[in-house]
Amino acid sequence: MSERLLYVALDLNEQGKNLSLAEQLAEVGGQFGYKINADHYSLWGLPYVQELQRHRRPIFVDLKLNNGPRTMTRILAPLAETGVNHSNVWALAERLITPTVEALRQIEGSQLKVLGVTVTSRFDEEYCQRHFGRSLDATVKHFTEVALDVGCDGVILPGTCLSAIRDIETVKLVSGVRPLGLVGDSAQQREVITPQEAIANGANILVCGSPIYKSANPVVALETILSQMAVN
Repeated sequence: MSERLLYVALDLNEQGKNLSLAEQLAEVGGQFGYKINADHYSLWGLPYVQELQRHRRPIFVDLKLNNGPRTMTRILAPLAETGVNHSNVWALAERLITPTVEALRQIEGSQLKVLGVTVTSRFDEEYCQRHFGRSLDATVKHFTEVALDVGCDGVILPGTCLSAIRDIETVKLVSGVRPLGLVGDSAQQREVITPQEAIANGANILVCGSPIYKSANPVVALETILSQMAVN
């Protein structure tokens, strides 16, 4: 699992601003793509996805689904048909995921990888104890095992919990990445980590947004993060 990829979260409130940011970053070298949040996909739909695909970069549509198989399949199938690379479902959906991923794999030409969300970086130890009766690390490990058992292609977890699943071989995506020397919105993220720490602890895919789009020079910010990912 040595492949490394960075998704730039296009989290600005206006479609035009996100498209301009993607255009600005498109010529930067290195392995990166664009993440589309659920609200933006709901508002702007597949045309927005296709506009970003002009840059020939990987696309991650961050939906975090938890519904019945028919509903999840109908939502994800257009992404598979359009050539989107990653989307996600809550591992908590458990057995409802299996028929969904099986149906998606029948779509000709699909390269969509479905990742199971364990716990997001917005939640912490106290949250996991209150709702799951487990530590944060134990909750992440439990839902990693669930996600892989029902057919997910990898998992999403807080970067600070990577050591909890160090021995599990799978794709590991972490958000809450805060690079050294760059400022972003840390208040919304309870569990944050640097790119170097994430890669050293086994992450394959990183997500970073505000340290890039809030930078005075987003191109330099992106190049900085990519260089920090390459250190290990």
